[in-house]
Amino acid sequence: MVTEPNEIITGDRHLFSKRYEMTKTFGVEEQIFVNWSDFKKGTAFHIAEAGVTYPSPEYCIVRTNREAMNQYISVFEYVLEGEGCIETANGTYHVKAGDSYLIRSGEEVVYYSDLNNPLRKLWINCAGSIVDSLVTLEEFDNPDIPVIVVPVNTEASFRTIHGLLSKINEFGKHETYRQVIHQLIDIMSSMFYARDHLALSDEELPVRVRKMIDTAPFFCIRIEDIAALEHYSERHINRVFGERYGITPKQYIINCKIEVAKDMLAQKKRSVREISELLGFCDEHHFMNTFKRVTGHSVGTWREVTKRVL
Repeated sequence: MVTEPNEIITGDRHLFSKRYEMTKTFGVEEQIFVNWSDFKKGTAFHIAEAGVTYPSPEYCIVRTNREAMNQYISVFEYVLEGEGCIETANGTYHVKAGDSYLIRSGEEVVYYSDLNNPLRKLWINCAGSIVDSLVTLEEFDNPDIPVIVVPVNTEASFRTIHGLLSKINEFGKHETYRQVIHQLIDIMSSMFYARDHLALSDEELPVRVRKMIDTAPFFCIRIEDIAALEHYSERHINRVFGERYGITPKQYIINCKIEVAKDMLAQKKRSVREISELLGFCDEHHFMNTFKRVTGHSVGTWREVTKRVL
C-alpha cells in the first residue's frame, strides 16, 4: 500500500492532536495477511493483519477507537532498521532498530518514522482473550505504560509468524493460529525476560534519572530524551521520580540550573544573556522570570546582595 504524504507529517511532528484527526496511513507497507471482517467480541484468538513496513520518511499510522475493532487489537512489532516515535495522549516513546514493542489494545496512538532514518519493521495485529492474558503479565498490564518497548531481538519469531500466515491455506486456520500463538508467547517471554534483566525496576529508575540530570552539561537535558533512553513514558518517569524525591524531574532540573546561576551571577564574569544561554533557557527574560520565581529575588537584586557579601 502506497499513499501520499500530508503536510502535517512533514511539518511539526509533535502535533499529536492534529495528527489524531487524520485517521489515515501514510508510507509503504506490505500486508502478509489480513482478516478484519471475521472478528467477534469474545473470540479466543484472532489475527487481523500482519506485514512489513518499509523505510519511508512519510510513514505515519493513526490508531483511534473511533474504529471499533481497534479497541480490541494489540499491536506487536519488531524494528529491523531506523527509528521513530509512538505518541500517546500522555507521552512519547522512541523506538529504534533492535527494539520489540507492544501497543496495548484500546490505546489511541500516532506512530511514525524519523525523517532521516525511517523505520523498517515487522508486525502483527491480533486480538482475543489469549492475547489479553499474555498482556496481563505483571508490569505489562500497568495502565501507566500503554506502550511497552524493550531492546530485545524477536525477529526470528516474527519471521516464523509471517511464514505461517503466508501458507495459512496450506496449513489450515486452526493449526496456523495454534503455532502463531506459540510464537507470540516466545515474543512476550523474551520481552519480559529482557525487561526483568535490564534492571529497569521502578525502584532504580528515579536514581538513574537523577544521575542523567546531574551529569548533563549545565543540567541541559529534556525529559523526553530521558524517557526515550529508559523506554518509559514521560508520565511514568514523572510519577516514580516524584515518589522518590518529592519533586518532578523538570522542577529538579530548574532548581539545579538556578543554583548554578547564583554562582555565575555572584562571580560577575558573564552577562545575564550569556548565563541564560549556557543554562538552556529560551531567552534572558525567561531566565530572569524563572530565577525570581524560584529564589524570590530578581537577578539584579541577587547581584547586589552578593556584591555586598563578597
